[in-house]
Amino acid sequence: DVKKLANWLTKINYREVWMDYIAQRTPGTGAWYLRRRQFTRWMENPGEILCGTGIPGAGKTIISSIVIQHLQEYVDVSTGTACVAFAFYRYSDQVSVKDILAALVRQLLEDHPAVYELVKVMYDHHNRRSTHPSKAELLNILQQTSRIFTRRFYTLDALDEMPNDVQVEILQALASLNANLFFASRPLTLPQVIGHRAAAVEISAQEEDIKILIERAIDQSSDFRHLLRHPSNQTGNWEEKVALAVREKSGGIFLLVTLQIDMLQQCLNIAELEEALLTMPEGIKEMYGTTIQRIRNQPKNSFNLAQRVFLWLRYAQRSLTIPELKYAIAIDPKTYQFEANRVVHEDRLVSVCCGLVTVDQKSGHVRLIHHTAVDSLREALPHIGESPHSFISIACVRFLWEHLQPYNTSDPAKRIRQASVNPSTKAPNHPFYDYAFAYWAAHAH
Repeated sequence: DVKKLANWLTKINYREVWMDYIAQRTPGTGAWYLRRRQFTRWMENPGEILCGTGIPGAGKTIISSIVIQHLQEYVDVSTGTACVAFAFYRYSDQVSVKDILAALVRQLLEDHPAVYELVKVMYDHHNRRSTHPSKAELLNILQQTSRIFTRRFYTLDALDEMPNDVQVEILQALASLNANLFFASRPLTLPQVIGHRAAAVEISAQEEDIKILIERAIDQSSDFRHLLRHPSNQTGNWEEKVALAVREKSGGIFLLVTLQIDMLQQCLNIAELEEALLTMPEGIKEMYGTTIQRIRNQPKNSFNLAQRVFLWLRYAQRSLTIPELKYAIAIDPKTYQFEANRVVHEDRLVSVCCGLVTVDQKSGHVRLIHHTAVDSLREALPHIGESPHSFISIACVRFLWEHLQPYNTSDPAKRIRQASVNPSTKAPNHPFYDYAFAYWAAHAH
């Protein structure tokens, strides 16, 4: 019953998103945030609001994930007197305030049996009428939980990426709950209803974070470890030199730290490392430019492969899974047909992108490392005759045409419409089918 009600509320599962992000965290990084005086005071006092502010790439999403993990542990030992729910907004998302509220209610329903009756009454009311709850009803459910829990925590990541009207409305809705609210955002002007109540803690990579990330790179790469720690390198403590240079040139931007360390790992000897430390880009835009040049300097086949990966990740209507991306990459750009002998292993798909692409380990979804990469990647995208959306749309329609043969019509559009009317026959066991069927028209438009 809980699963049925959860799926009725919304298909959005932010818990899965959170698990992906927390899995990407290098253990130990970001722990400083939980020690900040403003954070400990926020934890101790009901109804307070805390904002984690930082520039793009500063590490706001990872800090949000760390805060959620901390709150989950707090809830686990609270013997049913506390709850936590959270939302993540991503650059490719198009979710409304109602979607976010429904996702918060879903989490409370799944985690706390005491919330079941509240949702069941609402479900029965709408199920009889074939309707769905309004924003006001969903907010009312969240308000009613004040009778169940003495401490309630809500977190919201990437507030600044939301449209302005969604920002204001969701903040006003959550502020009305008189619960502890944490959100991560670039510095912005808050609505008056919330601004006077909010404290802020800046998010940026600390010295301890940089040391941990370098240690991890050394542990994971024997070549990098040999370069920095081998006894034959007598000209100084290179581990300390790398940490100092990254700290000075990253400006506290987690994303920049990650890309800088990835670049330094490509050095073959101390001479190359010395030059890289001296010439290492200091700004995120410059670092993207250097990374894209690394991509361009690869063998032609690797560069072309990276171009196709970026094309699909940049213009897809939702995040793609590894099997979906492997299929998409194997579509011939001239004939729009899938060719099995073009399939590339997922490790190669990621490696040719030189750190700009990451795979969520739990869900298997592939995405750009950060939304700020989109603008910089425009120059790296392939030049094809049609627009990217036209190419993807034609590829999807071609795929559907080949996989909807049972329908007796030579018209591709009619064949797809017939499959829509009869959904029980429209789901071949193919990794690309769901995406092609759901989004071919969106790309065509």
